[in-house]
Amino acid sequence: VLAVTSDFLPKDKDAAKVDLIEFKDAPFVIMEEGQFLYNVTYYLCKKSGFVPKTVVECYNLETALNIVKNGVGVSIVPDLMCKVAGGIKYYEIKSPTPESQISIVYRKDRYLTKKARELIDLIKDHVNDENGY
Repeated sequence: VLAVTSDFLPKDKDAAKVDLIEFKDAPFVIMEEGQFLYNVTYYLCKKSGFVPKTVVECYNLETALNIVKNGVGVSIVPDLMCKVAGGIKYYEIKSPTPESQISIVYRKDRYLTKKARELIDLIKDHVNDENGY
């Protein structure tokens, strides 16, 4: 999702989704090079036809969100972060659609707690629902 403050609202500020190209002139707060979200940000911006104007690189997401909250720029963050920081408006990105992969790695010959098995089942069910399986 794209995290913004009132300083950088899209044309249709009430929309749930935005095209990233609307933010081609906005300053971007991004994660440091080598981190997954750094690559995602550059990939999505490139697919949208622009290079982000980076004003700050951060090591952690909470810092990035606090910088966004203070009106310094916009940032691409995982949708799970929407619950972390208030005072920020979050928009789904219409085009291009960001995606990521999740892997569940465990040894089948080792003991898993009931909670761990429930978490694995929950993730599998969610992924299957999203993919129509």
